[in-house]
Amino acid sequence: MIKKFAYLLVASLMLLSIQSVGQVAYNLKSFKAVISGTSNLHDWTADVTKMQISSNLDISSNKFAGISSATVVVDANAIEGSEGSIMDGKIRDALKAEKFPRITFQTTKPITVLPTSEETSVSVSGNLTIGGTTLPVTLVFKTAILPNGEIEIKGTQKIRMTAFKLEPPTAMFGALKTGDEVVVTYSIVLHKV
Repeated sequence: MIKKFAYLLVASLMLLSIQSVGQVAYNLKSFKAVISGTSNLHDWTADVTKMQISSNLDISSNKFAGISSATVVVDANAIEGSEGSIMDGKIRDALKAEKFPRITFQTTKPITVLPTSEETSVSVSGNLTIGGTTLPVTLVFKTAILPNGEIEIKGTQKIRMTAFKLEPPTAMFGALKTGDEVVVTYSIVLHKV
């Protein structure tokens, strides 16, 4: 009799813990994303001006507990360089934006973390598609639940353009050459749908 009660108690607690974690749909509220790169003359930056995010996050008692799925879409034609419209055109050409106007990241498997209301580091695997080439990547970022229930995500990601079969931009008849590696720095706020 005591064994049956113990089994029932354990089963009930497991069921309650499973039910306390719920998937909640979140979409993009605001963002700042900057691409930084180098060249043989000077460093440069470019701002991402159009992005969409849809996600299903695991929330337990108002604490972040994981990511079930997430999709990020960046408009490759809406990246504005620090050096003006000529640079904007070079960026679009390098990204093959006319043929492939979307840069996408899609998670490939859910992740769970120990539920916390504190800022926590998260590592998410997914597929990143740029210029028609898709590669697996792992994004590492920090996330926190804000007092109003919104989710804040901050991180950086290094990307080698040639890995995605992209030619780093050049200018001034090849006199200016950009480096192969760029760094994307982002700060994102998601809100419940």
